[in-house]
Amino acid sequence: MNKKLKEYREARELMKKHVHSASTKPLSGFVTLEKTTMSEGVLSVREKAMHALTASLVLKSDDSIRMSLERCLKHGVTPGQISEIFSIACLTGGSIVMPHVAKAMEYLELLQHEKQSVMAHYYL
Repeated sequence: MNKKLKEYREARELMKKHVHSASTKPLSGFVTLEKTTMSEGVLSVREKAMHALTASLVLKSDDSIRMSLERCLKHGVTPGQISEIFSIACLTGGSIVMPHVAKAMEYLELLQHEKQSVMAHYYL
């Protein structure tokens, strides 16, 4: 696994532990709200992941962008579709979103490389 991916995932897990250990009613409620909202409904999990990526980019939240990118790939969103999401986010959020799109592109490349490495190992 790529060092950057590993570091990010470890930091995210640590953050989750901190949130869960606080276990205040508002935080617990927010975690429940996210799980419920992002589950299958009138919109598919895939569609929700795409919307979440767009919103995360416009809000310029790098952690949310990374999490949304992983979720998009997990649910079959193609690199071409992700590229269009990047364009929509720039159109919606303006040029200030561009640095976050660039970081997202870098993270997407890491995720794609990881997937290729896993597939190559699987077929060897």
